[in-house]
Amino acid sequence: MTLMSLKCDKDGQEFGSETALSMHLKDKHGITDAAEISKVTTNAKSTSHKLSSLIAKRKKLVLSVLIIAILALSISFLIPKSVSAQSVDGIQCNTLEGTIIHIHPHLSIIYNNLSLTVPAQIGIEGTCLYGLHTHDTSGKIHVESPVVVNYTLGEFFDIWNKTQPYDTLGILGSNSNSGENFFVVLKNSTISAYVDNVTYNGNYRNITLEDGEQIKLVIASK
Repeated sequence: MTLMSLKCDKDGQEFGSETALSMHLKDKHGITDAAEISKVTTNAKSTSHKLSSLIAKRKKLVLSVLIIAILALSISFLIPKSVSAQSVDGIQCNTLEGTIIHIHPHLSIIYNNLSLTVPAQIGIEGTCLYGLHTHDTSGKIHVESPVVVNYTLGEFFDIWNKTQPYDTLGILGSNSNSGENFFVVLKNSTISAYVDNVTYNGNYRNITLEDGEQIKLVIASK
């Protein structure tokens, strides 16, 4: 509740009621004419109402700006932010996982008749995650993107190549040299691809990643 403030137009003093202002006009300024006192108090009330309305509008404006600023700040925390890691095939490394696309295809790899382990933490560098990444060694690919786009196995391999290209986990089998580049091996091998147990006729890199999809690569040394 806003208290009324009536200003005397003679000396600028302010009063909380018409009665107080009327008494001031009589005692201080010697105004006894009822019509003149009424005119002064009416003008003072009008000015007071306009001032109160202006103050209320300014408060609403300030509150609106504050709310917008808080919402903008909140949204900025929810939007994945690109960090210093270099983008791969146009895919950025963000501080948060994307939520517009959230699917999980599965990848298994057979190399010279040996079942290989897909490394954990592919596509994860420090505090950022690429839209294509792994969390564990199950072979599950996490496709978690802030934009709608069809990702491919080739893009996942490019991210893999950037973040963990060397066979430090021995994924090429017990007979491989530790530290061997998995992608050099790929270039020097024959690769057959299968999607949901159906032969994929084309470059394995072009396989589109779909939710629940079972992708198998059979790799043989040339």
